[in-house]
Amino acid sequence: MIRLGIKIPEEEVHLIYREVRKREFLEGIALTTRFQDSLFAHLPVHPGDFDTMFSPLGDPDGHGVDQITAEDAKIIARILEEQSKSSQ
Repeated sequence: MIRLGIKIPEEEVHLIYREVRKREFLEGIALTTRFQDSLFAHLPVHPGDFDTMFSPLGDPDGHGVDQITAEDAKIIARILEEQSKSSQ
């Protein structure tokens, strides 16, 4: 979809993943990395690959625990920059 210039809003990406995860969990089918990567390509930062994210067991309220956010990416970049300055 991205190649066609079609973007999915961030809220819808999370909704799609949450609903598919819930259905696949009940049916006992694992979500593929390919599906996750193609869906998460619509987000500013890939949230990572955590089994607890939107899991009916690990995250029953569907808040997306353990995912990496854009804010996390900024903080990580800042820390790495500070470390590289201090090691010089």
